[in-house]
Amino acid sequence: MKAEVAGMTSQMGMSGSGVNFQLDSDAADVELTSADMPFPVTYSTEGTSMGLQMPVTQSDEPQPFKVTYSLNGLALGDAIWDLFDQGRVLPRDPANFELDVTGLVRVVQDVFDPAFIEANAAAAEAEADAEDAADTDTTAAAPEAGTADQPSGNTADTPETDTAAAEPESPYEPVEVTINRFAIDAAGASVSATGDLRVPEDSGMDAPVGTISARYEGLNGLIDSLMQLGLVPQDQATAARMMLAMFASPAPDGGDVLTTELEFREGGSIFANGQQVK
Repeated sequence: MKAEVAGMTSQMGMSGSGVNFQLDSDAADVELTSADMPFPVTYSTEGTSMGLQMPVTQSDEPQPFKVTYSLNGLALGDAIWDLFDQGRVLPRDPANFELDVTGLVRVVQDVFDPAFIEANAAAAEAEADAEDAADTDTTAAAPEAGTADQPSGNTADTPETDTAAAEPESPYEPVEVTINRFAIDAAGASVSATGDLRVPEDSGMDAPVGTISARYEGLNGLIDSLMQLGLVPQDQATAARMMLAMFASPAPDGGDVLTTELEFREGGSIFANGQQVK
């Protein structure tokens, strides 16, 4: 691996009020070479940024959090593009991704409490063991090819495997979530969204209340290009367009632009552009 980075800065802070982390990277060029790959994998970025601010101390009062991430100017080498698009059907402009989410959470357990960490680690290990046991039981129960299932005699003495395991607990309960910015721009299409959601105490994240506004540009054109490349069959393209018609409507400014206004109401109902979809 060979990488050239113009510059990088990182900051991290920990205190009773929370954890703060920020990492910023300037332009970078990366080349990966391996005997298992037919050509060097190359890509470049104009800059990346990652930020996290989370409370860690238990409190009945909601506390603020923030999560940010951005990837600017991601350009893939032509050898990667040529694997599926030798005819240059898709635009090869650099891609961009941006996420900015803030809000309030209630910390129900001290995140760095040794007892809490140990209990969650034990729960995660038990969950993994249960999944392994379930996979083993499924493999053992499958009959060999060409053989019929045979009665095993007295099955009452065969113990059942209990695969249930306690899941690791999250120390956080969401209270409010604000999508300040969500945006993807790649392959000639773009998606952006903003929104505010409130989490009722009686229903949790299963039934939030609020609105999310989204805008899509060039999606129909992207679907056409993927069909032309043979990456998306006709039936899947039709299904995708039907889903877009359910949740999006043409923008007033025309062109290949769609918009969605998702409204999450009390009781779990969801409306898209005024039409109830749940």
